Amino acid sequence: MTASADRPGLRASWFVFVAFALAYLATSARAIQGGDSGEFVTVASLGGVAHPSGYPLFGLVSRLFAAIPLGTPTFRVAALSALLGAATLAVLHRAVLRATDEPLAAGVAACGLGLSPLFWRWSVVPEVLSGSTLTVALVVLVCVRIARGLQGPRAGLLLGLAFATGVAHHHTAILLAPLLLYGFVAALPRPLTPRAGLVLLAAVGGTLVGLIPYLALMLPGGAWRWGETTGLDGLVHHFLRADYGTLSTGRAASGIPPYEQPLLYLTTAWRQLAGLPGLLAAAGFVVAWRARTGRGFALALLATWLLAGPLFVTRFDLPAEGYYRVVVERFHSFPNALLVVAVGFGVAWFARLKLWSRPQVPRALLIANLALLGLFAAPRASMRSATVLEDFLRNTLSAVEPGALVLAQGDSFHWGCLQAQEVEGLRPDVACISPKMVGHRWYRERLAARHPDLVLELDGVGIPVPELVIANAERRPVYLSVRLPAVHPEVLGVIPPVWPAAGTLLRASGQERWPPPPSEVEAALLADWEGFVLRSRIDRAEELDEVLESTAWDHYALVWLSLAGGFEVAGDAEGAGRCRQRARELSPWLLEP
Repeated sequence: MTASADRPGLRASWFVFVAFALAYLATSARAIQGGDSGEFVTVASLGGVAHPSGYPLFGLVSRLFAAIPLGTPTFRVAALSALLGAATLAVLHRAVLRATDEPLAAGVAACGLGLSPLFWRWSVVPEVLSGSTLTVALVVLVCVRIARGLQGPRAGLLLGLAFATGVAHHHTAILLAPLLLYGFVAALPRPLTPRAGLVLLAAVGGTLVGLIPYLALMLPGGAWRWGETTGLDGLVHHFLRADYGTLSTGRAASGIPPYEQPLLYLTTAWRQLAGLPGLLAAAGFVVAWRARTGRGFALALLATWLLAGPLFVTRFDLPAEGYYRVVVERFHSFPNALLVVAVGFGVAWFARLKLWSRPQVPRALLIANLALLGLFAAPRASMRSATVLEDFLRNTLSAVEPGALVLAQGDSFHWGCLQAQEVEGLRPDVACISPKMVGHRWYRERLAARHPDLVLELDGVGIPVPELVIANAERRPVYLSVRLPAVHPEVLGVIPPVWPAAGTLLRASGQERWPPPPSEVEAALLADWEGFVLRSRIDRAEELDEVLESTAWDHYALVWLSLAGGFEVAGDAEGAGRCRQRARELSPWLLEP
């Protein structure tokens, strides 16, 4: 492809970037979101260190975006995700165009991924995932250029620099190993000469660039800091994710079949690329084998997709439904960015078939397919009006007693409280803590500095949840996430019964004081509800498999179900029925058989 012939393709890639950037920015989140978003917004807005591995490149760039006086703090960081997502699509467009010399193939590949609800949704919230897919796109583009003749130190440097974005961003970059190996070997001069050493040095040098942002994690300060990263040992500890078990993804002995997650991925990938793009993906791998990029590239692309997709997700020993499905599906965009390259090869073959009497027929079919995909995806993927978690947090913090201690359950609750208190300045008197993190010494020290009256440890060791409640119940009003007893059932065997309070939480009584009668609690909850703000809600059971905020919405219904149990203990069937009906109106799926 000559320089003059390449200009239209370059303009098309820029058009892809601008079009999707505008679409993603228009649908980006404005309110606090679930998962790790609250932590990322806090670090971006006020400095600090995010959870392992720290994501320093995203942290540094997001600080620049957070300083732009435009919209809410959440929107500013979500805007970075939107631009990274759009950049991913532009680079993939460029890569597929260079690989196939077919503009239609490049357009369908980029738009197929960009219009998929999963990729769109994770490109409009404050998250690092769209940056991970940008690493995929950059490595693919460099490998395509190498397959089309680029060799020597320049090729090695570009490959290392492309990989460096992943090293400085997210550990999933190591899943690109087959493509990286192919690119390095193919970049070596033929026959081998001493210049091969320069290729290695250039590739290593480019990769080491990715480690430079990690030095920023050693700077002191910030509103939130995970761990102790100011020293070299702590930095290495953080980089290796040693708090989780290095490179751990949660595989444990829960009895879930190892094929469940790969099956979920394969069905989800086909659904995300619905219609012709999904069907052409399989054909694309075969076409790539015979394409000008060569068999080595085709084999590396297939191996990388298998490693990053079906094989990698077997590491997640989690149910393939509800909240856990959303947790794992976040990682599907990474292999999908590889899969659409195969889609591009398949489209190039499909467009050149001799079966069409009119050459515009396949083009029209593919464009119509993408249009339908876009009409389906836009309303489902938009997070512009998603306020469930922010409303829940504001309702909760406004209703709890002064100086309350709230034991949060789940990242959405904990990180959401962090953002609400540190960035939004809501209720700094409330101590909102994550029981699972009390085992970290650095976490207890930071809590003690902010709330010195809390009892968090005994003989230098973090105390278990029941003792945590008992030790603090006479110091502060103690509230429990309504989901916490399910995770820590031992808490109910140690402390007195707990009834709902604040409309969203359970209230732990002191050891000497039993809860008030359920009828008094019901009256207090109804009074709370009069002042609650609910700008959006979860209406469809399908949304439980799509957004992390669904767990916050269920808190409302679970509180009423808990009070229904209190009425049943008191022998009041009518009161129990009223509470169960309110729960059914809020989250009907909770009462489905």
